[in-house]
Amino acid sequence: MVSIKEKQTVRDLDGGTAPAALLDDVEPALAAWYADPLSPYQARLLDETARHRRQTGLCRGESCFRLELLSLVCHYWLESGAELKYLQLASLPLDDAGRALLELVYGQLLISRKLQAARPHLERGFALAARHLASPDYFVLLRRHERLDRLPLGNTAARPAPLQALLNEAGVIAQLAGRQRNLHAQTHCDTVG
Repeated sequence: MVSIKEKQTVRDLDGGTAPAALLDDVEPALAAWYADPLSPYQARLLDETARHRRQTGLCRGESCFRLELLSLVCHYWLESGAELKYLQLASLPLDDAGRALLELVYGQLLISRKLQAARPHLERGFALAARHLASPDYFVLLRRHERLDRLPLGNTAARPAPLQALLNEAGVIAQLAGRQRNLHAQTHCDTVG
């Protein structure tokens, strides 16, 4: 039974967001984006709801991996021990799909702040997820990762950005790189004639 407080949490968060979807009793989608920034208020509400459901699930002997993953997302946006949470989850005996989801989510969180550490996580996650994805989801993930590869990443966290802003920035970078190549090709003159 879902409490009134839990219903309020989901309503406050727009139930269609991928992190809030981790509260559902369905298998999380490998091709979803889980790293759009959450406000501290949203992250606390989601984490509290996940903790309550985790306690209930553990008493029933249910798997709570998706709720632990949601807690990782919340800890990241609350800036409170997300790396430790990731390491704890990475030490669990997960199947390929679970490990893929963990790597993809953590990579997404890191790339939302343009951190260089995101790339290995996204690459591992994609490699593990590939055989578990239907063709449309495979190509969604492939195109997203190809586009995000154009972002300049560093060791210092940038301001968090939602997926669409990251994709827009990567698209502009790709266009500018294409223009630069065309400009270079046009300025080369044949001196022979």
